[in-house]
Amino acid sequence: MTATLQGVVSFGTLAPRPTRREASGGVIFFPDRSVNGEPPIKRAVAFVDGQNLFRAASEAFGYTHPNYDVSALTEQVCARQGWKVAQMRSYT
Repeated sequence: MTATLQGVVSFGTLAPRPTRREASGGVIFFPDRSVNGEPPIKRAVAFVDGQNLFRAASEAFGYTHPNYDVSALTEQVCARQGWKVAQMRSYT
């Protein structure tokens, strides 16, 4: 142990910690699912920011009060894409 400048103590040079590990040898395989394929039923979770939606509707259509239905909007968007609605989240 040696003293260095400003009271910092040095314990010498330490070798870097070895980070190389041996391979586990195991493989995870799911025979009923394709890793690259799309699921047969796509599920969607809708997150709607109510203030931004109101501002956009106000600018586009001149509304002065909230005049939208988050559930109907979510259902329409998902239906057009062929998705199943899993959840709807609305924030104000």
